[in-house]
Parts: sequence; C-alpha cells; structure tokens
Amino acid sequence: MNTIRTGFGRRSTLLAALTGVSLLALGTAAEAGDLRGRVTDANSGAALQGADIRLVETGRQIVADSAGTFTVTGLPAGTYTVVARYTGYADVTQQVVVDETGSAEISLRLGAELAGTEVGEIVVTGTRAAQARALQVKRSAPTIIEALAADDVGKLPDANAADAVQRLPGVSITIDQGEGRYVVIRGVDSNLNNVTVNGQIFPGPEGGARRVALDTFPSDIIARVEIVKALTPDMDPNAVGGSINLVTASAFDRPEGFAYGSATYGYNEKSGNHPYGGNLSYGSLFGPDNQFGVVLSGSYSLREYESDTIEGAGYRAINGQILPDSQVFRDYAIERQRVGAVANLEWRPNDDLRLFANNTYTRYADDEERDTLTVQYALGTLTPSTATTSGTYSQGRGTVELRSRKVVQTLYNLSTGGEYVNGPWTLNFDGVYANATEDTPRRIDWEFRSAANAFPNTFGPSGPFIDIQSPNLADASRYPFRRVRRRTDDVQEDTYSLGFDLRYDLGQSSAFLKAGTRYVTRDKSWDRTNQNFTGATTTFLLSKVSDVGPTDFLDGRFNFGPQINYSAAEQFLGDNLARFTPDAATTRTDSLVTDFNASEEVLAGYGMGNFEFHGVTVIAGLRVEQTNADYEAYDLRTGSVGTPPLRRGGTDYTNVLPSIHLRAEPMDNLLIRAAWSNTIGRPNYTDIVPRRQIESTQIAAGVFRGAGSEGNPDLEPFESMNLDFSAEYYLTPAGILSFGAFYKDIDNPVYNRTVDQTNVTLDGQVFDLLSITRPTNADNGKIKGVEINYQQQFTFLPSPFDGFGFSANGTLVDSEVEVFGRTGDIPFFRQSDTLGNVALYYEKYGFSARLALAHRSDYIDALNAPGLDLHVAERNQLDFKASYEIRDGLEIFGSVLNINDVPLQTYLGDKSRVSSREIYGLSAAAGLNFRF
Repeated sequence: MNTIRTGFGRRSTLLAALTGVSLLALGTAAEAGDLRGRVTDANSGAALQGADIRLVETGRQIVADSAGTFTVTGLPAGTYTVVARYTGYADVTQQVVVDETGSAEISLRLGAELAGTEVGEIVVTGTRAAQARALQVKRSAPTIIEALAADDVGKLPDANAADAVQRLPGVSITIDQGEGRYVVIRGVDSNLNNVTVNGQIFPGPEGGARRVALDTFPSDIIARVEIVKALTPDMDPNAVGGSINLVTASAFDRPEGFAYGSATYGYNEKSGNHPYGGNLSYGSLFGPDNQFGVVLSGSYSLREYESDTIEGAGYRAINGQILPDSQVFRDYAIERQRVGAVANLEWRPNDDLRLFANNTYTRYADDEERDTLTVQYALGTLTPSTATTSGTYSQGRGTVELRSRKVVQTLYNLSTGGEYVNGPWTLNFDGVYANATEDTPRRIDWEFRSAANAFPNTFGPSGPFIDIQSPNLADASRYPFRRVRRRTDDVQEDTYSLGFDLRYDLGQSSAFLKAGTRYVTRDKSWDRTNQNFTGATTTFLLSKVSDVGPTDFLDGRFNFGPQINYSAAEQFLGDNLARFTPDAATTRTDSLVTDFNASEEVLAGYGMGNFEFHGVTVIAGLRVEQTNADYEAYDLRTGSVGTPPLRRGGTDYTNVLPSIHLRAEPMDNLLIRAAWSNTIGRPNYTDIVPRRQIESTQIAAGVFRGAGSEGNPDLEPFESMNLDFSAEYYLTPAGILSFGAFYKDIDNPVYNRTVDQTNVTLDGQVFDLLSITRPTNADNGKIKGVEINYQQQFTFLPSPFDGFGFSANGTLVDSEVEVFGRTGDIPFFRQSDTLGNVALYYEKYGFSARLALAHRSDYIDALNAPGLDLHVAERNQLDFKASYEIRDGLEIFGSVLNINDVPLQTYLGDKSRVSSREIYGLSAAAGLNFRF
C-alpha cells in the first residue's frame, strides 16, 4: 500500500484523472438483442436474490438482483439454454429465443421443495429457507462475505443486529448489560469496521468514537445482514476488519405484496420485570403496471431489567501478592427502549430505469440508575502484618454513589438515487444524508464519602473476591456529603454523500469494466455542560436521603449497605441550594474537556474490471481516496479562568488502494476464492482532535511541574494489507463445508504514549518536568487466522429425523502488535483467540426449534502495568427458541436467552485474579408471529 500526502488542490485533479482514464477504457460494442428475466420461489412467490443464471451456449453468467431480476445484453440472435441455480433448490433449465434487436423475457420458477427431499415433506420455509437464502448470497457474491437472512434473525431470541451477527464465522461482539453492542470482525476493534445501510455509509452517534453500536438497530426491521470480509474497489475502504451492511426490504422483492408482524412478552429472572415489543411490516406494488413500490416497517420494544456487578479496584502488591485495596459493588436498574422504522419507496417505470428513496430511522433510549458502594478496606495498620488473603485493617473508608442517567441515540439515513440501463451501459447514482445524535439530557452523580478511619474491618476470601466485615458499614450517618455533578451532552454528526458508478458489459462471458467517484463530508461536534457542587456549608449526611440497599445482591452473597434515594436527594438540593458550594474550576474543566468540532471531506475515485480466464473470474482494480480534515478543541490549564483558547489542527492524506479478487469453480458446488486487498481505518475523534488538558503545580518561583494529555491531529490512518483465501463446498440440499484463512498486516496502529520532558517552556510557562500522554502511531501489527464452517440439513435421514439440521463454525486467530513501553508483542485489543458457534435445530410438521451456543475466548480490553492488563474473560452463552405454526400465517413461539446464566467477567493479567463479575440472569419471552 502506498500513502501519498498531498495538498487539497491536487485532490480533484488526481481523482478526475483516475476516473477519466477508467471511463475512457470502457469500450463500445455493436447493439444486439437482450434477455431479461426474473427468478422466483414457486412455493412463496418470493424473489430469489443472488440466483446464478448461466447461458449454456455462451458461458455467460449473471447474478439476479434483490428483486430476482437479471438482464443479459448484446446477445446475437438465436436460441439459448438458460440454467438457473439456487442453493437448496433443484436447477431449472429453460430455452428462449432472442431476436437481433429488442428484448426477450423469461420467467424462472424454482421448485417449492428442497432438492433431495420427497415432495411435500419439507418445503422451503423457516430455518431452511433462511439458510438457503443466506448461503446463496454468499455463493453468488464476487468476494468473501457472510450473510444472515431475516428469517434466520428471527429464529433466535436476538433483540438487535449485534446479537444476530455474532453467530457468523469470524464475528464476535462486546456485551453491554447482557446484550450485544459492538461487532468485532476477525479480532479488529469495532471502531475500525464500517457500518452501512443498503450499502450507504452510516455515521456513529458516540462522541469520540467512529463505531456504530448495532444494538440501536432492532433485528426485526432488517431483511438481511452481510459481513464483507474482503472489499472490492467500489466499496468504502474504511474497514480494516470488514464492512457490516444492513439491508432493508424492497417491495419488488415480493411483487405479490406482504404484511407480517410479531408481538412479544417476556420475563427477566433478575429483575422480575416483563419486557415487551412488537413489529409490523408491509410491502406492496401499486400504480399503472405496478410501477411503484412501498415498504413500511415499524418496531418497538421496552426492556426493564437489573444487573449486579462486583469488582476489585486499586490492585497493588500486598505482602508479595497482587490484591485490590478496594472492592466496588454496583447495582443497576435499567430501562431500554428501541424504536425502528423503515420507509422505502421505489419507481420502476420500465426495465431500464429504477429510482428509489430509502428512509431508515432508529431511536435507542437507555435510562439507567446505578447505585455504587466502594469499600476501601486496606487502610491503617494490617494485623497480622504478614497477612495476605485475610486479616484486619485498623481503618477503612466507604463511598456511596448514585448515578441517574438517560442517553438517547437516534440514527437517520435518507438514501436517494437510481439505476439506468442502456444496452451494455449501466449508470448508478445516489445521494445520501445521514444524521446521528447522542443526547444526554440527564446525568447526575451524587456522592457521599466517609472519613478514612470510619470502618475498621476484617477481610477474608469469598471465592475470587474479598468478604469485608465492618460493624458500621451500613450506618448511613457515617457518610457525609462530598459532591454532586450534573451534566448534559449533545453529540451531533451530519454526513452527506454523493456517488456515481458507470459499468460497461463487454459481452464476453461475465466481463465488465466499472468506474466511479464519491464525495463524502462529515461534520461532528460534542458539546458538554456541567454544573458541579463540592461540599456543603452545613453538615449534610447520607442518613437524610438514604434507602436500604438490595438484600439479594450477587445472589445474596454480599451485603450492599445503604444507598441514595434519588428523589429525596434532588428534593433536598432544590430546597437548600444555598447550602451547597459551587465548584467553578471543575465545572469549567468538565464542561469543556470533551468538546470539539470536526469537519472531514473524502473524495474517492476507482476503476475496476471483471474478467474470466479459463474458468477463473478475476476482479482487479484500484481505489484512490483523498482525505482532508479540520479539527478544533479547547486548551485547558490549571488555574486559568474564562473561556480557554481553541487549538486547531488538521490532516490531509491520500490512500492508493489496489486489490485483486479471484473466484473459481473447479467442480460443481466447489468454490475457491482468494483476495489481496488494502483498507484503511481513520483514527477516533477523541484521538485526533487537538484537545489539551494540563494540570500543573508551582514548585518554585516561576517554575512548574505538570502532567496532562492531548490529542494528535497528525495521526496517520491505520493501513491494512489483507490476504484472504476460502474454499467453499455447498452441500445438498442447503448446506456448506468451508475453510478460510486470512492475514492482515496493519501499519500505524494507535496507542497512547507518555513522554516526559525536562526543562521545557510551554506557552511561556517553564516546567522542570512535563509529562504528556498523547495517542501515537505505533509501527506495525499482524493478525492471522483460519475459519471453518459447517451447515447441514439432514434430509437424507428417515422421517421424522429428516427435520434435523446442524451448524457449527469456529475461528482461530493470532495477532501481535508492538506497544510503547512494552518489551514484547501483545495481542490486538478485543481480539479473541477462538470464536465459535454450534446450533442444533429441527423443523417439520409446522414445528421449529433451535438450541445454539455462542463462544468467544478472552481478550485484552485495556493496558495496565505489565502482568495486570485487563482481560474480558471467556464467555459461552446458550440460547433456545421454539415455534409452532397454528395455521397458515399464524405462529406461536417461546425463547430463553442466556439459559446457563453466564456472567460477564474480567480479570487482571491472570485468570485467577478476577477483577469484576456482572450477572443478569436468564430472560424468557413468548409471542406471536403473523402474516397476511
């Protein structure tokens, strides 16, 4: 990969030249006849996207689009044999006559039964249909991808898109309060994965990050999820790990129309609350000759639940052992509300023109109350002095906190555009507006803290944690008020995109040339406002506003102690505001430390070609992207007053990204793929904006000592050279046995680095020692791994066992990266060495059931001192769902999530050194699926 740093003025010239040369390379051909057709499921009428269409006489192949339609241009007059192939169906062969001019039309209806089964025994519905559709998308794709069809999403109790995709090979997720949130592909941080909706970019709502939390997307508004692991030049390359594409439905997918929905009511074991939700989707064609199509989909869910967390803090060496000096208890009460809506409009006045306007909206509201008790037990004198895992301390301190927070994330994407076909030419064009916001209208943190000697205590082991006994720990009168902090946040990101793609079919086999250009702008801002009060002019004790803490904390193993009554505390503040001391310094700092404005422009151009040589399909091309960005943030210093100055910075770089993709089918049902591609990953906003915060202390007249942190606008983007290989054997009737291998060589990974400077002058202030921590590009990192995937429907077994099916996939990953201050390599953050999924399912006689296990091994979440890195422990979660079709169009279902009640656990350096454990309990749900 080559990186060229160049001025903005050269950007347009460079990309215009690239696009112009590519378009000039598009040749011309004589007009001839065209063949147009559509492939559908004879049982349901559904379009069969991705169906392989082959003309026997010419060897030309084409893939059906999302509506099941296809066009073959430039055919000499004659009779042609057309073969349609789709995973899970028997091949269909028809003949058609094509004239010298005009268009011939053909309709291909693939059989209703799965190939290899008896008529009527097992039709292509439910799990089998979903699996067949997903495998066909994978099979027909020009590159290496994984796919999950909508019906398959509904076959497990997956509340959101992240939970659903964790079941694909090479994919894992990070957990937040028992739900999947961020998607990790092949061990690459979620900030370095691209998220698109219908192929169009989607901004991230979080302040300092680029990642998009997929738990904001209800699973029931999505028709299909695609994980692209090897990108072609016509795709956005900001995807070191891969690209996650969420596909919504088109009315032309089902010309006969559709209407379906579901209603769910559940139970959470930990809280005793009852989550509920529902969704409804409608699609139809209308107007003269059914030219117009509309899809409307809506989803709503409300989940109230609780979780308990215990963790150690302040780990240090005590008599030769690494032990925490504090223990933290957290009790969560959470309400999560999800709203999703899709409104897709299309106009297809003829076979040559398609115009669309797709709207996607999601709203995710997290309302959380968190009670915390922190016991700093290791104070004063230790008796006996040689004690390690048990003993007595002469002093101890307790801190009681309450956080009340509401965060609302909204995402909106409007994509408009179209496709125009004229003989061998195809023009695609689109314009996109996307908006992401994260609004925190309320975050209030109350804190009461005892004196350091308030709680002499005896401690001893309790499993991997410390059991602390102090007779007065639950006495609320021993906790005086310390502070209250009130905060709001407003994060906004607006993204605009305009793109054009021009394709020319060469009329030989499946060869074509393609070129295009895209312009993207992003404007992002973060505005925080704090109001802090520290101390009170008269005594204010927790006992005035206290409640009794939970008695069943962590299944009754620990005594939580007192907690803060939120309503009483807020009432007391409102009635006695004059008794509280405003903290002007921290209010100012906390209000400005995260604020920034960012503006980025990306101009891209690409050229590529698709050719076939002796049965091997080759896609080769080049993408060039020019990035220009400007950032501003505050420069904060200890003791300064007023509005601090703004620091401004920017970056300007060009990435040249070649790629080659090979695809061969040496025998029926066996596909071999290989790819060499280059991708990038732009640094997080928090790392790249020029924020700076320095705290200093005067140690002599005019001489200071200071420490702080700052952003780094000069960061280079991550640059990844990717090698991919896969061998896929498709089993009858709808299964796969595949093997894949991948290798990523990643330049410029970003890690924090602390630099100590002596006798330095900064903005006129003299420091004898100044320690600055800033994100810096490290040298290089590598990720390599293998993936194995097996899916099989056991239709060859005698009835009733022919309803069984099995799927399993596993991924082994190894990675290494050099980090500042470390003598050896470490794995990439959030990179598990092993990932895996196993599922056993049964579907027959209207009954369907699936039992699934999702596995991921431990991974590093944060770097500490060597030997004390924070790891998230291995997790194996078991889920189950069953359904029964009462009658045509009406189905009842039940599900259980996290059957084995697996916690989220972390450890420091060694697995025996458990630092935290969070429990949720299992969740169950029952409901109805219906269709009209």
